[in-house]
Amino acid sequence: MIVANLATYPARATQLRHSLPVIAAQVDRVNLVLNEYETIPAWLRDFDNVHPHIPDQDYKDVGKFMFCDRSADAIFLLDDDLNYPPNFIALTLERFGQLENQRVVAGYHSSNYLPANDPDAPRPYERKVKHFRTPQARFLLTDQIATNSAVLRPADMPPLDYMRGSQKFVDVRLAKWSFEQGIAHIALPREKWWITQIDVEDSIYESFTQTFPDHVDAEILSYALMRDGIGRPVGV
Repeated sequence: MIVANLATYPARATQLRHSLPVIAAQVDRVNLVLNEYETIPAWLRDFDNVHPHIPDQDYKDVGKFMFCDRSADAIFLLDDDLNYPPNFIALTLERFGQLENQRVVAGYHSSNYLPANDPDAPRPYERKVKHFRTPQARFLLTDQIATNSAVLRPADMPPLDYMRGSQKFVDVRLAKWSFEQGIAHIALPREKWWITQIDVEDSIYESFTQTFPDHVDAEILSYALMRDGIGRPVGV
């Protein structure tokens, strides 16, 4: 069974109407967390494999971690504002399958952390992002895979209690969990513009990620600069 986990909120209703049908057509089950909703939208009844849930609090992107189907072969962590191609799941599973003997979080949007060159820099690290829209020819070891286009096995999914309080920086908390558990993060090969962005008025990156507060920096430094071989090709 192939599962996709998404979290959304009312302001993204238009984007969800675009992205959800593409995702639902490719997986066996979609766990959809409806933050800030009071009722389940009627149009979701059109999808037999979409299981909507209104949480008792606004989990934001942490909602992706509310459900972990232990019987699943793979769990995808996805966003409501991306254009996923119709072969996204099948081709990602083919690539992910080449890593079957490893504990791994794999995906298409990655971050590597390097020591800051300037001793007076506001952070002791530099973050190098490889965006999902850019091409990549190899499997590359990375510090941090983003949960906008990620796949992992149920055994490597952090529990909700671990992820609590990481709203808007779930990628960092997931990377911290993975480092503690000995789970590698690997960026997958892809062609240019294979995944694209749906326009939104506000994004977590623009409103939060570019200026992480100190407590998030502390979490990053618990795993950043700690792994050997970051940015290098991985043999599969």
